[in-house]
Amino acid sequence: MAGDSTGAMLLMSVLPRLKHQGNPLPRCAVLLSPGADFFAAEAINPDDPAMVAEHDRFQAAYLHGHPLDDPAANPLRADLTGLPPILIQAASGDQFARGARELAERARRYDVPTTVELYPVSSHDFQSFWSFLPEATDALRQAGQFIRDRGR
Repeated sequence: MAGDSTGAMLLMSVLPRLKHQGNPLPRCAVLLSPGADFFAAEAINPDDPAMVAEHDRFQAAYLHGHPLDDPAANPLRADLTGLPPILIQAASGDQFARGARELAERARRYDVPTTVELYPVSSHDFQSFWSFLPEATDALRQAGQFIRDRGR
C-alpha cells in the first residue's frame, strides 16, 4: 500500500486498524511525503495568518472531530506493533520533513523495519513532479524497488 501527503497519513491510520481487526496486512507500506507534522502547531509559520487559517481548516477536516492525540487519526500516537516494513520519503526542505523523521522514529520504537530517504529538494509531495524533477523520478524508482523487494 502507498500514499502521498495526507494519503500517507490515512494509510498509517488504516494499518493499525487492519491489524487490530485481524485482517491481512500488505507486504509493505510506502509513505511519500507524509504530512505527520500537520499535527504540530510549530509546523506552520505563526506570523502568516493565512497559513495558520489554512492549517487549522485542513487539520479540522482531517480530524473530523477526533482529538489531536487520537491514535485512530494520529499515527504519532498509535501502537504500530507488527506493521509491515515502511519506506518513508521526504524532501529535506519540506516543512513536514521533521514529522516524517518523527514518524520513522516511532515506527522503529515499535520494531517496524523502517527506511527513510530524504531528497535534496524543498517541495512537499515532490514525487508528483516526476515528469521534470530528476529527484522525483529517482524517488519513485526507489519506491518501486522497495515494493518489488518485498513482493510475494
